[in-house]
Amino acid sequence: MKPNTLVERLRGIVRIPVNDGAGLLDGKDFFERSFPTSPLAREAADEIERLTDAQQWQDISTAPKDGTCVLVTDHRDPTRTWVAGYNATMSRHGPVWKIAPDGYVLSVTHWQPLPTPPVTRHNGGGE
Repeated sequence: MKPNTLVERLRGIVRIPVNDGAGLLDGKDFFERSFPTSPLAREAADEIERLTDAQQWQDISTAPKDGTCVLVTDHRDPTRTWVAGYNATMSRHGPVWKIAPDGYVLSVTHWQPLPTPPVTRHNGGGE
């Protein structure tokens, strides 16, 4: 049986195993039941899903076109990635994704947001 995810539990969805007809609980047969949950639990589930979706590869057509730096990859080799920003006027080839310092990528197919940078704490001790 597929275990309930955190999001499902926050939404009040429970999978209950049922007898498969041969007297076995083999984990393949179950039914789902929904239980009432609090607004806070539903809000938490929505936020978890939003954050999870934001860290998945997305079609390049949905990428920001304002120069914001994002992680991009091309169709030839998805293991190659670059931090790039869209530049509508940079190349003789038309709009491109600019990578530092002076390069560009033409065949970008997917993107995802950059992770949030780490927070640096200053304790005043010069460390």
